[in-house]
Amino acid sequence: MGGFIDGAFPPLPPALGDVEWRRVGDMLAGLDEAAAARVLYDTSGGASQGAVRDCWLVGALVTLGIRRPALAEGMVAFPAGAPGRCDVRLFQAGAAVTVSIDDRLPYRNGEPLFAKPHGGGGWWLPLVEKAYAKLHGGYGGLAGGLEADAFHDLTGWGAELSELGGCTWERFWALYQSGVVGLSRFAAAAPPTAAGGAGATADKEVIRATVAVGDGGDKLSLCFTVHDDAEKVAEAFLEEHRLGACKAAAVAEFVRGHQRAALGVSDASPHTSRPDTIDEIVPSHSYTVVGADPASRRVLLANPWGGGVPTFAAPPPEGAAAPPAGAFWLAYDVVCAQFDALHTAVPGRAVHRAVVPKCAAAAELLAIPAAGRYLLSLHAADHRRAAAPAAPYAPIGFRAAPYSPTEDGANHYSPIVPARQVALQCTMSAGDHYVMVTHGVEAADYTLLVYALD
Repeated sequence: MGGFIDGAFPPLPPALGDVEWRRVGDMLAGLDEAAAARVLYDTSGGASQGAVRDCWLVGALVTLGIRRPALAEGMVAFPAGAPGRCDVRLFQAGAAVTVSIDDRLPYRNGEPLFAKPHGGGGWWLPLVEKAYAKLHGGYGGLAGGLEADAFHDLTGWGAELSELGGCTWERFWALYQSGVVGLSRFAAAAPPTAAGGAGATADKEVIRATVAVGDGGDKLSLCFTVHDDAEKVAEAFLEEHRLGACKAAAVAEFVRGHQRAALGVSDASPHTSRPDTIDEIVPSHSYTVVGADPASRRVLLANPWGGGVPTFAAPPPEGAAAPPAGAFWLAYDVVCAQFDALHTAVPGRAVHRAVVPKCAAAAELLAIPAAGRYLLSLHAADHRRAAAPAAPYAPIGFRAAPYSPTEDGANHYSPIVPARQVALQCTMSAGDHYVMVTHGVEAADYTLLVYALD
């Protein structure tokens, strides 16, 4: 079946090799409208990430599909009279944006190249992944990130990254019931806010390798990125070192091998090359919370690999259904011992959105309509782009305080973190307050979002 082709979608990196494009519309052909909707949005089997390191995004999508299916269904629309076109609703710093794509998905070796739903349906998920990729310059722009950012960009809700340490079961359970939750453990050498930041991923950096040439095995340095054409890299390399064209094919394959490794793509399917069981929680990797049992205080986690179940997983609570692919139960005390970062997003009523510059004299006046719980979130400009290395995020932070020093109320200070967004939940009194960016890039503009949680 033909249909709309999105000529504006960025091309795939050449290192991924030959791909076959398959339409979601063809997969749903022959089904009536109700049956097609059931198949399209069925995420009960979970999903696994593919050839790009976007566990943070796939995990968030799995959470929404399993725990908030109405939200998932509201994200994707197929305009009448435009076969093959798909409109996806996303958010950027609290503002809704619609991204139009075609419904074609790339396949390699008979498997989806990127996010793969399990159970024969759930095609909304890779379509949203594709729209998110288009918004950020291509699939390469998805590598490395924070689940809290994904939660906000997919729902528009106020999202927060915080330390898991000190989070009681009662607070965790309340967050789980009211919103969506993800977990991660960061490598000891990298703080939580730096490990997943944009720009720290191999697919956006220059790959430096040495290649042996000549009978003597001399080694020469070679630099390239995953987006470079391997044949052109080989040609320029051989011309620079006056080595002749006879080794062009071997050097080009050498380059492609390193490009595939940087992207995490093997000659086998990326969905079958990861282990079914592992001995530890993977550091710098996102896990999503798809279930929780208050009676046993156990948490059902899903690894976006679609596998990678730890050998120390707990048995399911009595009467629990079989978990989706890559999901496993852990007692909450084990969760606290194994993870250190908590990613959450909670629905709230947006009461304020404004651009706040970072300069000594600038502050945003904020009218709080009623005393209660609020979530304040400060967003930097999104650096995520596939075509060029992204600059690391500068540490950002803010202060909120009553406008008049004679008013009752406390000063509220956000954490200071090198990330795209920083958030704070606090109780605020009714009346005028001001918010000032205390840490950030001078003369840069930041977006302040305020949500009423009560």
